[in-house]
Amino acid sequence: MRKTNAFGYTFGEEIANAVTHAVGVALSVAGLAVLVGLASANSPGAWVFVALAIYGASMFLLFTASTLYHTVTDTRMKRVLQIVDHSMIYVMIAGTYTPFCLMAMDTGDGIAILIAEWAMAILGIVLQGFYSGKDWYKCVIYLVMGWLIIVDVGDVIDHSTAWTLTFLIAGGVTYSLGVIFYIWDRLPYNHAIWHLFVLGACVMQYFAVLQYVI
Repeated sequence: MRKTNAFGYTFGEEIANAVTHAVGVALSVAGLAVLVGLASANSPGAWVFVALAIYGASMFLLFTASTLYHTVTDTRMKRVLQIVDHSMIYVMIAGTYTPFCLMAMDTGDGIAILIAEWAMAILGIVLQGFYSGKDWYKCVIYLVMGWLIIVDVGDVIDHSTAWTLTFLIAGGVTYSLGVIFYIWDRLPYNHAIWHLFVLGACVMQYFAVLQYVI
């Protein structure tokens, strides 16, 4: 029988969970620095910096919250950090949409989608406080938020290069496939595998954002 903590993870699994997203913390800081540096060189409008700041902050908050949650051993503190960790997934998805909606989708539809994304993020965070143990509704919201962009995919295509679209779609597919491991509780190290999918998807979509500032 696997010896797990109150959250269902073995000691080894928690190490893997923490390390995989600690890498994400470092990458998010470095990645944001590169984006801001390139944007500064190209002298874009103020909205570009706002979009990049929100995007970079959402990545940093997600990976930091996750790393802390899987590092802390105190049960009470861990429960609080678990809620924060899961809440930051909503923030990360909405944060990733922000640069696309403000930079690539320069129509009213882009703003409408951005508002919808952050509204769903807030809804998810509120529900997280009441139904933190229910995975099904979280997965539904994650997937709806992640694929909402298809309602205005034409605008995205018109303002994107082939590489941007490739990275964007690949990231979305990677996130979606990762959900399989997120809910596969009986698989050893399933959560660390989910983390790797998240990390990989973030990297792919980072390069999609990068295409707009180079």
